[in-house]
Amino acid sequence: MPPSAVEFDDSPSWISDPEFHQPRYPGDPRCRRSVMAELKVILSLRHGHRPFRWGFAIVRTAYGPGSDEQFQKVINILHRVVQVRTANEAKGVKADIVWDKEASAILDHISDEVDMRPNEEFLRRFENDILADKEVLEDASLPAVRTYFKNWIASKNGTDLYGDMRFAACIMIDTETLHQFTTTSEGFPRENNEGYRSSYWLKLVDTETHLYEPVRVRVYGADDFKKYWFDRNLRRLPMSDLTHKDNDNDPGVLYFGNAPPWTMSKISIYGW
Repeated sequence: MPPSAVEFDDSPSWISDPEFHQPRYPGDPRCRRSVMAELKVILSLRHGHRPFRWGFAIVRTAYGPGSDEQFQKVINILHRVVQVRTANEAKGVKADIVWDKEASAILDHISDEVDMRPNEEFLRRFENDILADKEVLEDASLPAVRTYFKNWIASKNGTDLYGDMRFAACIMIDTETLHQFTTTSEGFPRENNEGYRSSYWLKLVDTETHLYEPVRVRVYGADDFKKYWFDRNLRRLPMSDLTHKDNDNDPGVLYFGNAPPWTMSKISIYGW
């Protein structure tokens, strides 16, 4: 049972504190925090059954031996990724302040401590919906998953028109996905760059019916599932405008994000 909307109001008492809005010096990193911009997006989500929260509908289609434990491992990894990503945001802000202080002696009095309340709030408001139905979803095809997802959206009076990407695409956890995560190390990902461009992927099933295959999105990295959620919320584009098929390892497979630069046509002095 999800917490009530009262517990997830749209105005945490500290969000207007001066330290987030009044720079101590020009360009103060603590007043330009990405986590605050992301929280602003989350707090604008007033509709749907999980107001003021962000996350995904996760459709489980794998129900074989040992799949319960494997599925829970994937869910834990997703939560861990969000935890590490938001912790790294705070570390980046601290590093920027330290760099500024080293570059200017007049900033010696400036504290480089970073307020973690936005990061804790961001993580607290990450909630997923688990859609599991062995009789209907076991080894389900993409069209069947899409139909199930769209029926669920209708049951929640859901719409992505207000920016809730929970209703734009779901994560499909199938046998292939579970098998992929059997190789993840304990504590993955750690709070550093380890695995930032890892080979682990999730499959997104969009409501767009002309997409005949799932879209792969990185678990942890530059174009991971967190980036997808907030990027699509900002740009409000159809999935087909946010994908590419330029992965050398899997040519023809749809991936979220920008194509790697090495796949683009080379330019000579004579042009393309």
